Amino acid sequence: MTSLYNRLMDVNSFSFKSFKELSKGLTKKKRMDLLKSFSSDAVHFQLCINERPAIYLRSKPLELLINDLKSKNAELNSLFREIEPSLMSSYLEMMMVKEIEASLSFSKYEDKEDDIFFSLHEKRYSASKEVSSFCLAYSLLKEGVRCPLSSLEDVSNSYMRLFRGLLKEEEEPDGLYFRDSKIKGSDIDDEQGIKYALKETLYFLSSPGLSIYEKCALLSFFTLYSKPFYKGNLSFSSYLSSSLLFNEAGPCSSFIVARSIKEHRRLIDEAYKDSISRSGYSDISIYVYFFLKALGESYSSAIMALRKKRAVDVKEDELGRLLSLASSYSLYGLSIRDLSKMLSLSSRSIIRHLSLYKEKGLLRIVKIQKALYYSLL
Repeated sequence: MTSLYNRLMDVNSFSFKSFKELSKGLTKKKRMDLLKSFSSDAVHFQLCINERPAIYLRSKPLELLINDLKSKNAELNSLFREIEPSLMSSYLEMMMVKEIEASLSFSKYEDKEDDIFFSLHEKRYSASKEVSSFCLAYSLLKEGVRCPLSSLEDVSNSYMRLFRGLLKEEEEPDGLYFRDSKIKGSDIDDEQGIKYALKETLYFLSSPGLSIYEKCALLSFFTLYSKPFYKGNLSFSSYLSSSLLFNEAGPCSSFIVARSIKEHRRLIDEAYKDSISRSGYSDISIYVYFFLKALGESYSSAIMALRKKRAVDVKEDELGRLLSLASSYSLYGLSIRDLSKMLSLSSRSIIRHLSLYKEKGLLRIVKIQKALYYSLL
């Protein structure tokens, strides 16, 4: 027997409708019937929002969106594997710089793209504490170090990895793992309530019935709702999602989470408010849908960029080919040291060859601090 909820959804099955939208104009009795129907098909959480247990329903539009994300991820990884092997690391570094920049902005830290780049690329470069800490945490992801999420202690340790040395005394957790005092914007007032919310979140992260994208969205929602720390909860939830995606979706996917949230912040904020409003009936499906929709838009942008870069003209000689690819796959280009290592030539030989491109007006040179980076115009 088709439920009332699914009958209403079938009227416009390709458009997402939250319980709040579907219940508009219904009588009180039909609204209650709809709520029962909705609840019977949904995943129920013990955590209550406005005295109602939170519920999540994977409707047909959500299933279509999840399948679309899987397809886009496969294409993104395929395009990534076509990149010149010697430039794969540079491309990932470029994506990571943009991801760190977005994540830093959530915590109101001043960030500069070149500071982030140099902190990742030059071991002796002295960046701000904020940039250095975030760069180290994301670099560990790139090197294969994941954030284990099997216990509350794991959550706390992952947070301290990201914010190591950045917290003022009043910003540090005053409970065993998390904050233990009231904070603006959260209905959870103490560490016990936070533990209750996050334990349930960790349980659902191990559920085989949920896709990795749903897990990231649910993790984001419950982190924002419980606000376990006094500072940086959005930056932290983005970082955890990056860690989850790196393993199951690939490195390219892991470095577009914070960027997708930043680019669609208003939409995601509105979805969050709807999910926790009294008229939303604790339906967090709306947050999951718009979180994934934003992620899908970022996937599309990354795919289009790689398609364009794949069409770059390959030059006849090896140095020209690398410089041409560098203009597409690295943030600033390649240094003489990079080119020397890739081509097994001395720095003097590289400089001599570069001068020929410079004379022809083909060379793009970017100077940051004392370092020079080269690519073709």
